[in-house]
Amino acid sequence: RKLKDPESIKVTKIKKPPVGNFAQLTLETEAMVEPFMNLINDGRVTNKKGKLLFAKRADPKGDRDDATNEEGSKRDRNEDDNGDLRKRRKKESSLPKTSDEIRDAITPLWKMPYEQQLQMKWREMVKKC
Repeated sequence: RKLKDPESIKVTKIKKPPVGNFAQLTLETEAMVEPFMNLINDGRVTNKKGKLLFAKRADPKGDRDDATNEEGSKRDRNEDDNGDLRKRRKKESSLPKTSDEIRDAITPLWKMPYEQQLQMKWREMVKKC
């Protein structure tokens, strides 16, 4: 439906997400917000399907055009004081793994004789069934 006084309210930007039944409008000046909200919320403006439209003020956090909010932007949080990006560093182990540690990780029963390995596996299989 056409607005009564389109000259007094100027929309500069419209954002519509692909999913959802809302749109975010950016008006030219802050003074246009209240008259626009009153015009939409008076109960006479409908969409194409005949449903009533309503307007509410957006959160300032959601507006990305403004200066960064008190948390700062994601890029600011990821930078150190000297400007380097913080990256997740791998945990550095000072000692290289010994061959025994490697064998324990790959084949945990390598120290046992084969017959004992079979008996242990048999017992675990019986417990689980």
